[in-house]
Amino acid sequence: MGKNAKATLATAPNATIYHFRSLLGRKFDHADVQTLKSQVTYSIMKTSDGEPAVQLTVSKQKIAFSPQQLSTMVFQRLKATAEAVLSRRVRAVTVTVPASFDDAQRAALTEAIRASGFSTIELIVDGVAAARAPPTVSAAERAAYGATLAANPTYNVADHQQHDEL
Repeated sequence: MGKNAKATLATAPNATIYHFRSLLGRKFDHADVQTLKSQVTYSIMKTSDGEPAVQLTVSKQKIAFSPQQLSTMVFQRLKATAEAVLSRRVRAVTVTVPASFDDAQRAALTEAIRASGFSTIELIVDGVAAARAPPTVSAAERAAYGATLAANPTYNVADHQQHDEL
């Protein structure tokens, strides 16, 4: 995830997954999925129900992951990181999404977030998040606000009980 994934992309491009958010809430035949399929180094396949899935080879065995499964893995990692930094349980998350995200994409993302163990979820549009962010945030404050994945969309894990302004 993050810098580690970028470093791995150079040495193992077929095993590094990125930009999979375009797959959330989409059918395999959707134009966005087909565009992404031609731009990434990993394999995107069509499942029996017409959904896209990312196919990876792990220990010489091909395994398919749905976009929701991949998103759940990301949020589980972010949740664990936030809990380690805060030294307590984190139950709430605020996630920024592009304004172009439709209802199906929002529903798929919400499903993935719930599956990762968050009980309170707030989805907000990127521009709204920028307007609500503190003007200056130190490294210590960033740790208190949670973990941020430096990719688009930005996943922000926050403890809403401590930071009601989020």
